[in-house]
Amino acid sequence: MRFFLHAALLAGLTSLFACGDDTSATGAGGAGGTPSSGGGGQGEGGGGGSEPLTGEPVKILNWNLHNFFDTVEDTSNTEDDSVSQAEYSEKLNAIVDILAELDPDIMVLQEVENETILEDLNAALGDKYPQQHILQGHDPRGVDIAAMSKIQFDDVVSHLGDSFVVEGTTAPEFTFTRDLLEYHFHVGEQKVVLLGVHLKAKGPPDNPDKRLAEAQRARAVADGLTADDPELAVVVLGDFNDLPDSPPLDAVVGSDPTYESIASNVDEGDRWTFDFEGSLELIDHQMANPVMAKRVDTESVVIRHGNDVAAASDHHPLMATYILE
Repeated sequence: MRFFLHAALLAGLTSLFACGDDTSATGAGGAGGTPSSGGGGQGEGGGGGSEPLTGEPVKILNWNLHNFFDTVEDTSNTEDDSVSQAEYSEKLNAIVDILAELDPDIMVLQEVENETILEDLNAALGDKYPQQHILQGHDPRGVDIAAMSKIQFDDVVSHLGDSFVVEGTTAPEFTFTRDLLEYHFHVGEQKVVLLGVHLKAKGPPDNPDKRLAEAQRARAVADGLTADDPELAVVVLGDFNDLPDSPPLDAVVGSDPTYESIASNVDEGDRWTFDFEGSLELIDHQMANPVMAKRVDTESVVIRHGNDVAAASDHHPLMATYILE
């Protein structure tokens, strides 16, 4: 299923182990601490650090905004969790403070209810993001994957209708828990696709096979894109609801070619995006194919921590700068 969206045509629970449960919207505690910075880099300019990269820097951020509902009750959705105007303003302002500081060029967001929230974010950020896209996915609570961008998208492609199984099996068939969204754009001669994901949460109840099948399908979509265009730069990013070296992450890493975890450039002590009862976990990722991985400025990669982030969401944003030409 394909959708082309112009900027002017805006589409209208934390789990036991991670935010984004599919059946409950109860919260979990956030994390405190100090802001982290990139530091595990491979040298100035990234991609191994042998020579500085040249081109246009593009800052790409992904962040789960944790049940970002507005003040209007959706009577058609019994799981809609509208909030008071004071609660909405407090959350909006907390998110805007972090985004204004980081100033990404493109952001892929999870758990956003609707286009009204994107419009409010954009207005509060000085109307810097003319590209705003959100499509209603399968999430029963009505919080979806969204994107905001300073850069024109050439195309947006949804995979709501995809049906797939765990590789090597014939059943059961799965669909994406929310969606898989392709955001196509280019900088100079370089074509880029961001694949926005929000995989199945760990519970309750958990379904690791579904999460694995979603990850395998995301990598298969990426492979199909690069088979058509071997020079295409691809990043699979968002809330994976799982850890490095887990089966879903291994499925995206794959082989021939291997995708690289951009968060690996962050100092190990800061390499986490979610505080699960004191266990600091990296469950939000940017996984880049070789074309894109060699364009990352490794010193730029940051996971923003702090009590101000915890006031905005129970996840912490991951951002990296890619030098494109």
